[in-house]
Amino acid sequence: MWVHVGDGYVVTLDYLPGGSAQKIEKSVRDAIYASLGATAPTPDHAEKIGSLADAAHTMTRRTVSNALNDVARDPAFPK
Repeated sequence: MWVHVGDGYVVTLDYLPGGSAQKIEKSVRDAIYASLGATAPTPDHAEKIGSLADAAHTMTRRTVSNALNDVARDPAFPK
């Protein structure tokens, strides 16, 4: 017998430009899943990563990077 469990995370990034420009806010969602049981397969929608520490580091890097990229792509972001 096996089971999959997951923890969801939301990263919200606020960019506060100077002057009278409006704040730019972007949110990104991700999750870390674990498979419990000797014969548990990796969930179809997940990437297998060796340890919980590596999974947390990867998820944090990806979500922060994606949120920063979303802010930079926003039309209100100064170029």
